[in-house]
Amino acid sequence: MLKSHVLHNSTIKVKTGICPTCDNGKSVPLIGGFCSSHYWQSRSKSPKKAKQKPILRVSAKRSRKNVLYLKAKLEYLNENPDCKCCGASATDVHHAKGRIGSLLIDKRYFVALCRCCHNRVEENPIWAKEHGYSKSRLNV
Repeated sequence: MLKSHVLHNSTIKVKTGICPTCDNGKSVPLIGGFCSSHYWQSRSKSPKKAKQKPILRVSAKRSRKNVLYLKAKLEYLNENPDCKCCGASATDVHHAKGRIGSLLIDKRYFVALCRCCHNRVEENPIWAKEHGYSKSRLNV
């Protein structure tokens, strides 16, 4: 049933009926099909949030590249077992031109080094370029 209310020279029709959540069975003004108290209760409920997936430490694409790199690294270390700097047993592969894109598995720019020499090369880039352990990344 509709009632008319006059408010500031305009006619607003208010829908009345029985609130589906109230048990009193009385006809009341309805907002969105509910009485005013149940309408605002339904609006204030927070929606259930979907369980968030954790962010992966390594993307799927990088994970596939890492598998290829591990194979290339082991092959290179088997072919070059000695450190190029001091002659000790090589444990690391230094990427003379960096590891971006296809350079990650490009054996032309691999340098076999022991851990101590690899740290020295990484900490002293000018010295490493002077001695040929690192190359400029600007030249393609």
